[in-house]
Amino acid sequence: MQASLGAKGQTMGQAQPTTLAGRVRDFIAAWQERRTLARELASLDDRELSDIGLMRWQVPLFVKAHPTADRLLAEMLARLGLDADEALTSRLLHDDVYRSCALCREHGRCRRWLSTAGAVAAPPAFCPNAWTFRQLLQAKWAASQAAPSPARGN
Repeated sequence: MQASLGAKGQTMGQAQPTTLAGRVRDFIAAWQERRTLARELASLDDRELSDIGLMRWQVPLFVKAHPTADRLLAEMLARLGLDADEALTSRLLHDDVYRSCALCREHGRCRRWLSTAGAVAAPPAFCPNAWTFRQLLQAKWAASQAAPSPARGN
């Protein structure tokens, strides 16, 4: 598999269609993406799967979660006030976070959490990426404190 995991920069954060035709089109596109991903992953040997952080038994779970995991990840980052391109600067970090999201069994719980209103200061405890998101939030806060502020006369 030449590309990295997920579709960084392609589908993250796209709005959901509201028309029946739009939902059908997106359903078919997602199905085609899953078929392509399943073929690509099936063609890899165990060592190659290990290189991208997957074991053979995880492939069906990973394929089933695609592209839902991409959308949930984008929504989670936005809800936490993190920009995907700024926060997930390295391909390895993006792939690790995406893999954890794709293999998570809490997608329903995640969707419910994301649908609640209000600002949040921390990721939910059930999220397998909670520690990483907290580190990214701390780094963002530290960078904002170190940046010169016009109010301080810097």
